[in-house]
Amino acid sequence: MKNLVFTLIFIFPLIVTAIFITRIIKVDSKLELVKENPVLKGNLKKK
Repeated sequence: MKNLVFTLIFIFPLIVTAIFITRIIKVDSKLELVKENPVLKGNLKKK
C-alpha cells in the first residue's frame, strides 16, 4: 500500500506538468494563429 501512495505522489506532478506543458503549447499555437490572422484576436478575447 505504501508503494502505491509513493507512486501516486511521484507520478501526479509528472501528469500535472505534462498537462500544463500541453496547454502552453496550445496557447502558443493560438498566438501563432493570431499573428497570421488578426481577425481571431476578437474571438480569443471573448473566450
